[in-house]
Amino acid sequence: MGYLEKIKYILRGSRYYRKYFQTTVNSLRYYFRNLHYYWQLYSFKKDREVSGNTLYFIIDPNIKHPGLVDRFKAIVGLFYVAKINGFDFKVIFNHPFKLEEYLSVNKYNWIANQSELSYSLQNVRLIPYNGSGKIPRLSKTIKQYHVYCYIGYDIISSNHVLDAESVWRNLFLELFKPSQALNECLNCCSLA
Repeated sequence: MGYLEKIKYILRGSRYYRKYFQTTVNSLRYYFRNLHYYWQLYSFKKDREVSGNTLYFIIDPNIKHPGLVDRFKAIVGLFYVAKINGFDFKVIFNHPFKLEEYLSVNKYNWIANQSELSYSLQNVRLIPYNGSGKIPRLSKTIKQYHVYCYIGYDIISSNHVLDAESVWRNLFLELFKPSQALNECLNCCSLA
């Protein structure tokens, strides 16, 4: 372990760092990660007219992502952020599988296509989601927010929302129900 790694290890282990700096450091880290991966994709030229305000959660197959449970924490947490801010919420989850093949739309249509996205910085803001900070306030003047980078913390429980488990469960059930194929597999295994 090198000198720099030892310093990181000591800092990250301290309660003071976790309380006062971790959220800011993670937000900056993911902001620069967004810049590194997506600077060629986005431009300042207006590419098309966008109506409404939408928060998109996008799984990019070209970058490494945390596990499936962390992805669900991010999806439900971002759905909560979108609802609090009065935004629509959409998910593009096509890697390593299409999420809609296993989980169908329940009460809220969350399925989106790449063709819906604008890549003009006049319409869009890229935001990192670390799930441990305060619930972000989204501006209605921005038509689309894109989230590629996330950490698998649950923003609902980390912000001490009253009855967080029930809120999380209700949001999940508002978004998803098992697809017919998943129900058949569950019935076959007697798990339903």
